[in-house]
Amino acid sequence: MKKFLGVTALVLLVATIASASVLFTPLPMGKGKWGASVSGTQTSNWQDQKDAKGNGYSASVAYGVLDKLDLYVQVGQIKSDKLTSPTGVPAAPLGTLDMTTNQYGFLLKYNILNDAEGAPVSVAVGAGAATLGTSITFTLPALLGGTAFTGTSNGSYGGGGVMVSKLFIPFVPYVGVQYLMAGGDFAKYTQLDITGGTYIAFSRNWGCFVEYSAQTQTPDGGGPSVNLNQIAASISWGQ
Repeated sequence: MKKFLGVTALVLLVATIASASVLFTPLPMGKGKWGASVSGTQTSNWQDQKDAKGNGYSASVAYGVLDKLDLYVQVGQIKSDKLTSPTGVPAAPLGTLDMTTNQYGFLLKYNILNDAEGAPVSVAVGAGAATLGTSITFTLPALLGGTAFTGTSNGSYGGGGVMVSKLFIPFVPYVGVQYLMAGGDFAKYTQLDITGGTYIAFSRNWGCFVEYSAQTQTPDGGGPSVNLNQIAASISWGQ
């Protein structure tokens, strides 16, 4: 069973980076300004299982380091829903998997163009990293005793991307592309995200984000890719 849990952790490590939502615009905060947000995500086709999902929750704090450079620090958690024994594991007993991942990360975003200052669009690039700690519980069905087995997987991911947005007050629609590399106890993976969303301003300081991402995860060294779909939303405050 320890070997099975090890293979399970290998299969599931890639799923933990699927929470890499954007939920900010290319527009800079401004030097010395603070911001904060709380967000939720739901990823479907979790670990290439049609009915399985990954539900994530996070909180972040942002600070304007320079006029065009912002720092974001985030803490979050992802939990699996309706996940069963992973496909492709030889002789794996049918059972349920419960996975909880805690992640802590940061991101730096640099604004290149700002349409609030006369540019045709806003453009920014960003780079960041996060550490991951995943606990896994595999439970046999009642007919096989209902015994639960536990395991852990630790890892990290990092990468970067580019974003473009256009002001249509009170909306700020944006698109972005991210490329991420993940590694840990058992395996290495890459992830490519294409994201579209919008910020909706409620007032000068408050607003919300809604977005959709198409994600492709590919194991390092070959193997089939996994396609996921993610929706995300957040409530945001900024000075």
